[in-house]
Amino acid sequence: MTDDEVRAVAAPAASGEPASFGARLAAARERERLSVGDMAARLRLHVNQVRAIEGENLALLPEPAYVRGFVRSYARSLGLDPAPLIDDLNAKLAPATDSVVDGIARARDYSPVRAAAHERASRSLVLGLSLVGLVALGALGWYATRQPRPEAVPAPAPAAAPASTAAPAA
Repeated sequence: MTDDEVRAVAAPAASGEPASFGARLAAARERERLSVGDMAARLRLHVNQVRAIEGENLALLPEPAYVRGFVRSYARSLGLDPAPLIDDLNAKLAPATDSVVDGIARARDYSPVRAAAHERASRSLVLGLSLVGLVALGALGWYATRQPRPEAVPAPAPAAAPASTAAPAA
């Protein structure tokens, strides 16, 4: 959402004050002459998150508990009372979070049973690969440290008894 769109949303209602939490925050920020970037730095949020808060684009923001904290911090940093802003935010969050069935449908992608089966399969795979690796290392170590067999030395041939050559006495 651009700054012009935020200003259009922040246009004062009949009572002179913007009607929604995002518009009130944007109007207060502009009264302080702070840019969106300045506010983001002050709140330690990303510029896109500040724009999403001011534009009330809740789909771009994290879980509602975090958004409530963001709005509360935003209001306090500008010297505003956060209670009416949080009330307005809760009213806008209620349709998205009041249905238990919708919550179950969103959480359906994660199943602890599937996660446990995946964990078990992963554990078995790691254990099996570790065992194969240890066997391979053991075989390699055995092969590297084995002593070569000495070659068979042929047995010496029995020495023939020396023939006595006695010289004939002459």
